[in-house]
Amino acid sequence: MRVRTEAKRRSIIETARPLFLEGGYAGVTMAAVASALGGSKGTLYGYFPSKEELFGAVVAEASPGLFALLETVEAEADDLVSGLEALGCAYLRLVLSQPVIETSRMVVAEVGRQPEIGEIFFSNGPARTLRRVQEILSDLGKRHDLVALSDPEAGAHFTGICDGGLYSRIIWGAEPVPTDQEIAQRVRRAVRRFLAGYAP
Repeated sequence: MRVRTEAKRRSIIETARPLFLEGGYAGVTMAAVASALGGSKGTLYGYFPSKEELFGAVVAEASPGLFALLETVEAEADDLVSGLEALGCAYLRLVLSQPVIETSRMVVAEVGRQPEIGEIFFSNGPARTLRRVQEILSDLGKRHDLVALSDPEAGAHFTGICDGGLYSRIIWGAEPVPTDQEIAQRVRRAVRRFLAGYAP
């Protein structure tokens, strides 16, 4: 019986990522991934039983370090405003990171021919991220006596105000990725607008 390890799983994902980006979802086979790994298809299927599951993992872990930043927001929040600003910055750095942007562009280019990758991408990327943002908002609201942050739509409102169409403009190449300083400035303005609606 083969012992599965996290290091091997990560190696498979990192090997598959450039193959998907270069060849597109339809152009990549599990055999090609196994060949790039220098191993057997049996080993690959032991970690990922299908191409759909492998692609889902590539999407979900496009920027694992940046997604992990979302997990630290609550612990670092001394007050509501600083907590929201930390959350907004972590969110934008994640969704505007190069791996996420590259994967998004690939999905946009292929979803018309391969509709199933849209659902795989959405459930493993945007939906997963939004759930985590909503969880953090709810926790911040409980800690700082702002029940409105538990509203199921608060996460979508918050991310929408922080993003303000920036993600779409970057996807289409109409605007460069902002610096961390520009992101922080953008988020400070967004938090003021958000609280004007949720904590008038």
